[in-house]
Amino acid sequence: MLVSSLVLSACASALSLPSCDASSVSCKAKADSCCVPTNGVMVLAVQWLPGYCAGTGNRCTHDVLDRLPKDKWTIHAEKGLWPDDCDGFQVSDCDPKRTYRDAAKRIKDSPLYKNMTDLWVSFKGGLDKDFNDFWSHEFAKHGTCYSPADPKCVGSTYGADVERFFHDTLVITDKYNIHAALRDSGIVPSKTAGYKSEDIQKAIVTAFGDLSVGLVCKGPYLAEIRLGLIGVGGGQVAKNGDVYLPSTCPRYGVMYALEHPDHPAVGLVENEDDDE
Repeated sequence: MLVSSLVLSACASALSLPSCDASSVSCKAKADSCCVPTNGVMVLAVQWLPGYCAGTGNRCTHDVLDRLPKDKWTIHAEKGLWPDDCDGFQVSDCDPKRTYRDAAKRIKDSPLYKNMTDLWVSFKGGLDKDFNDFWSHEFAKHGTCYSPADPKCVGSTYGADVERFFHDTLVITDKYNIHAALRDSGIVPSKTAGYKSEDIQKAIVTAFGDLSVGLVCKGPYLAEIRLGLIGVGGGQVAKNGDVYLPSTCPRYGVMYALEHPDHPAVGLVENEDDDE
């Protein structure tokens, strides 16, 4: 498990999460917006930072790579969990009044904080400012569109809305363990092996059932995987969804970079803004 059940239980208790009907599903009539997201089509984006770093000309220093948790994909630093509307169109910045600049401070005393520093990391570094900047961005752009995190649902306690969005994102990431899914199909990090995109997608569907899968590569390197989900109640948070997710990886020769390479491969340098 990526996130210990003890930590998640402690967070859930602190958040006083509502009791929700397990049969409630987003985008259905009369669904409680505090239990299932109003923008109920959701895309979970997880990253393989070693692949991103190799494919963008080694933008990451060794101290960033060396602090990554072993055998785990992390939550994408700029994307994470995207709530989309029920037609599958991305929404963002839904509540300008909650464009916080201090998201890290708002969860600093939460048992969630340690999991966030392990699992929601960026190539930019691991300083408090680095975490705060992109966590604040992530909540303002995507978390404010996640209705179960609305103050009317979690109360006005300082940081409760931020904590709810991050808590639920970690729960979903824990449920969809990409590293284990690939490993169980024989797809493991390697210096030399190249994989088929079709086999990577098939491994994920084999592990989790039929759902939309989008692969993102930087050059030939697998850097990100996106999953199409639907919000549900009863503590389930999300289930598989049918969402259009394009892939950018080659059909053959997809490289799954080693976690802690002695000599990181030099890949294609791409000048692009990864702020999604």
